[in-house]
Amino acid sequence: KTSTEALGWRWKSNTRVRIYYLKSNFSNEETAAFSRAVNNWNSALKEIGSRIVFTIGGERENITEDNASITVLRGIPKGKDRLGQLRFYSMSNGVMRATLIISPVVTDLNALTSLMTHEIGHSLGLADCYECKRGTTAMAAFKDQNKGNDVYAPSECDKYVVAAGYSSELNMQARVGLNEQK
Repeated sequence: KTSTEALGWRWKSNTRVRIYYLKSNFSNEETAAFSRAVNNWNSALKEIGSRIVFTIGGERENITEDNASITVLRGIPKGKDRLGQLRFYSMSNGVMRATLIISPVVTDLNALTSLMTHEIGHSLGLADCYECKRGTTAMAAFKDQNKGNDVYAPSECDKYVVAAGYSSELNMQARVGLNEQK
């Protein structure tokens, strides 16, 4: 029925992406909520054979400019009513990195997991899905700032779209079968 669309930007296959948190921006409980999203995506990525792995790099004093990295920080995302924003940087020297800006109004731990799951989805090429029913995809809209979208791990649909995006790079068919369409 409806599903998220694929964007043109995503990490290259065979990439280990390191996730850093800007020092003093998040509590231990908040970084644990983010780790839950990272672990859920890693399980999904292993299942679909994308050859992408996310690792937690810990805290950093400054935004990292390392290749294959995401720096997560508190700030005000650009755009009306946005709670998170992933900014991609593709440099002429081949370095690809991102910053993830999390609004300070998001404080609920489950909402933070949901938001991180959503934003990692963007880094893997998934677009927002405004037509998708809440609770069916990580890419659905959020109900409010501390509710999230009730999705804490990639759905079958999310995995399928990501797998399809990487399948051409890996010379294989997408390896996830949809049990239900969104």
